[in-house]
Amino acid sequence: MSDLPDSDSSFMLLHNPRCSKSRAARALLEERGVEFAERHYLDDPLTLVELYELAARLGSSPRAWSRRGEEAWSAANLWDDADDDAILRAMSAHPILIERPILVRGRRAVVGARRSAFSSCSRCGWVSTLADFHRVGGFMSAPSPGPDATANPKRGRPVRGVSRS
Repeated sequence: MSDLPDSDSSFMLLHNPRCSKSRAARALLEERGVEFAERHYLDDPLTLVELYELAARLGSSPRAWSRRGEEAWSAANLWDDADDDAILRAMSAHPILIERPILVRGRRAVVGARRSAFSSCSRCGWVSTLADFHRVGGFMSAPSPGPDATANPKRGRPVRGVSRS
């Protein structure tokens, strides 16, 4: 069983209070008035099942949200060609390998290693329980239908090869 939120109305910040980026993300969420659960993942590590769920919610390989510069990376005998399973198992044993902070909302998540990742979440409504998700931090929800259905949801420009007539 996972303690990660299942509902789009629930937020969880996977947080390391000793990390300045993590503290900044927490402050931004508080500043925006977002109600969220906080999980200090170094003290309350994610299970292997939760890590697999998190990978799916992030929509990216665990390599993309791992801290490969940590001593634990070498201690876990991980190499450049390590597969996702090996990385997730290492994260389970050495949670310091997880990039932080990570904001989870329902079945989606975003890594906020840069304040801009969470700031863009705020600007586009990611931290509003009433707004739709938009492209943020490497994943995309279904775009809201708009007046220009041929727009590229990544950049708001026409999609190549689609006629506007």
